[in-house]
Amino acid sequence: GTEMRKFFSRSVGEDFRASVKQSMKAIRQRSDADPSYGIAGNTFRAFRGFPKPSGTYRGWAERTTRDTLELETGFRSQEEFDTWHRDLAESLRDHWTETYGQPASFAHTFKMVDLYVKWLSCRAECPSALADSLVRYGYCALDSQILKALNSALGGALPCSRPSTGDIANENT
Repeated sequence: GTEMRKFFSRSVGEDFRASVKQSMKAIRQRSDADPSYGIAGNTFRAFRGFPKPSGTYRGWAERTTRDTLELETGFRSQEEFDTWHRDLAESLRDHWTETYGQPASFAHTFKMVDLYVKWLSCRAECPSALADSLVRYGYCALDSQILKALNSALGGALPCSRPSTGDIANENT
């Protein structure tokens, strides 16, 4: 919260915000077809025992993209985004369960959703207002590299020496 603001430089923050906007503009100008929907094969290694998880995810993502692109005005608040985000995770969990008879883990479901949101926000066909709100309210997909950096920034406060996505059991973890 506000206690942390004393550690940040306003001018550096403004420069960073401007560079993010420029980067997003450049990224969104590319409209090449990307059949991965934001997830490369290495992420699917975590789904041992699930045959063809990439196909299952991409089937869900293709259907979800058609529906999501209709949200042209985007989200007006974090709460509105969070409701949509939870619904998105629930729809993926349901799709996964219908396909495999069991859901993907909590952590892996949300990682796939967050990578999908990142991918969608970068697509030229994503309406600008929607893309802007996805960037503003979206979450970083947690993986071992992000968790390692977070643990380092927190002075080793996480309760495991080599944190990974598998260590996240629920939204409170």
